[in-house]
Amino acid sequence: MLLAEECDADPLVALIAYGRGCRDAASLDELLSEEPVFSDYRLLKDIDKAAEAVNSALNDGQKIAVYGDYDCDGVTATALLYKFLRDMGGNVIYYIPDRHSEGYGMNMASLNELKENGVGLIITVDNGIAAIDEIARAKELGINVVVSDHHLPKEQLPDALAVVDPQLKDDGFPFKGLSGVGVAFYLACAICGAEPEELIERYAELVMMGTVADVMPLTHDNRAFVKEGLKKLAEHPGPGLSELMAAAGCDNKTISAGMVSFVLAPRINAAGRMEKAVKSLELLLTDDRQTAQSLAAVLCEDNSKRQQTEAKIAEEAVELVIGRGYEYDRVIVAAKEGWHDGVIGIAASRLCSLFGKPVILLSIEDGVAKGSGRSIGGFSLFNAIKNASGRLIKFGGHDMAAGVTLKADDIDEFRKDINEYARTLPRPVEQITLDCRLNPAAVDCELADALRVLAPFGEGNPTPVFGFMNMKIERITPVGAGKHLRLSLCKNGAVLNVMLFSVERDDFGFSEGDLIDVAVTIESGEWRGQRQLNITARDVRAAGINEEDKIKSLELYDKYKKDALGAGEAALLLPDRDEIVLVYKKIGSGSKAVKIKGELSDILDAKIDVALEVLCEIGVVTLEGRAESRSVSPVPGVKSDLNRSVILKKLKERSGFND
Repeated sequence: MLLAEECDADPLVALIAYGRGCRDAASLDELLSEEPVFSDYRLLKDIDKAAEAVNSALNDGQKIAVYGDYDCDGVTATALLYKFLRDMGGNVIYYIPDRHSEGYGMNMASLNELKENGVGLIITVDNGIAAIDEIARAKELGINVVVSDHHLPKEQLPDALAVVDPQLKDDGFPFKGLSGVGVAFYLACAICGAEPEELIERYAELVMMGTVADVMPLTHDNRAFVKEGLKKLAEHPGPGLSELMAAAGCDNKTISAGMVSFVLAPRINAAGRMEKAVKSLELLLTDDRQTAQSLAAVLCEDNSKRQQTEAKIAEEAVELVIGRGYEYDRVIVAAKEGWHDGVIGIAASRLCSLFGKPVILLSIEDGVAKGSGRSIGGFSLFNAIKNASGRLIKFGGHDMAAGVTLKADDIDEFRKDINEYARTLPRPVEQITLDCRLNPAAVDCELADALRVLAPFGEGNPTPVFGFMNMKIERITPVGAGKHLRLSLCKNGAVLNVMLFSVERDDFGFSEGDLIDVAVTIESGEWRGQRQLNITARDVRAAGINEEDKIKSLELYDKYKKDALGAGEAALLLPDRDEIVLVYKKIGSGSKAVKIKGELSDILDAKIDVALEVLCEIGVVTLEGRAESRSVSPVPGVKSDLNRSVILKKLKERSGFND
């Protein structure tokens, strides 16, 4: 490969980078560079005005309030700008609203409090773009406001001295994926007229933490932020994060973006979710090791409480969604009184992964529903909410995550509106993109080592995923007290051991001898002093599944369950007697629907699901579980009579079929 030779890069690394947009030597060199590469922050609209306003306040000795948010991005942005302004000699305080009593963003009561405290300038971080009324009120109170945010703007912008947000339509900054703390970092650079390379060492771990936690794409500027932040955590972390890593059991020498995302960031977030975000802010600001140790222990305790609360909400939400048939909506909207509003966003993320659809969960209190949503790739949740916002009190967010507030009485209509909008778009389907297919005989530790140069991995720069096609399952071994599986797969004499986590044997739809396609990640590790190759399955399918047919099938089945099929669609989904017999012949005790679909690849998956429901309806089989993971067992001694099937009768009527 010419690009690999030109950049002296591993051919597989160059191939993966090419597939991710690095089409020339300059972009590949930038990706593989050990030195951080930053965009010109001066291209951010209004950043010069913002810097001028802040410097004027500093020179006049005005009291400045950094107005943040209670999530990890907001807390790290607050810590960064507060530290910076304090180091500049500023008269500075911080303000983070309480999630439970104040909610997200600026509010009128806080403005009165800040006015009484003598604040002359408010700088928002990770919020402010939607605070039209609040900033107008601040102006009435004689408080100037500078907005620094990264959320998507609405039609009207706030009347502030400056609005810095890369998402503005006429903004010239080339990278739109900055986090709130990323914007705050560049604002600090503008205030003191420094290049990013001059300040990054001082604030690297804060910018990294907020960027990873807010699931921003780890490309361009964010890649530089995260690489530098991970390097600082590994070499000389500050007291707060050092003690947090120790309390969480993290080895700072092997710290990764994944560890930040799944171990550290949740602990920073936990304080704002369960109690007060100011505890996390104090941890990031303290220089005292003993104080940091105490605060780290508190955050770990908060995180444990958060996990328990989240698990309970997710369990209740799944039961509610399935019980009311919401799982077949394009966008799942579920609500209940008493759900903890600090953790429903994480619970929504769980359901999003489970159902493979955008999910919004709402907590109802005193007739008002507040909630958070999570989406899947290719579906902008923000745009969907915006197009169904007629009944909302307020909303905001990103393509992948958003928050809403509405009257509880309007939830059903909101669900209807957002699904009507979603049905105008292709059905969102969570897909795993393969970087390339691999010959299993070519996989070794050296190949895994070569991939490390592409790190840090995360949103926008995922861990490389490879496809092993037509692999035969030689052996299935339950491990970890039966909670996980080790698959021994072979092809053309090559044998690979692949781990499949969080899948028990009874839930695995395949047997020894079956042919499968498997998407995997690969890394090298060490076990008892010996180098070893670790291969992890991300997805397993019957060999030869057609992706377009799968998406079409899912869409049809959703419509069938919502009784929304057109005549042509009903005809396409209607199984004939021969097809039902074929399905029945594939059923043994505890058979899995996914395996039956793999063995009957000429029949649409949704049609097989309908055939199984017909067989269950007339009593010849039992079905357990959801469509994609159903277990099917024959019922001995029951004679089949398809004429008794109401399902078939309705499909025939809908399709216009006449016997």
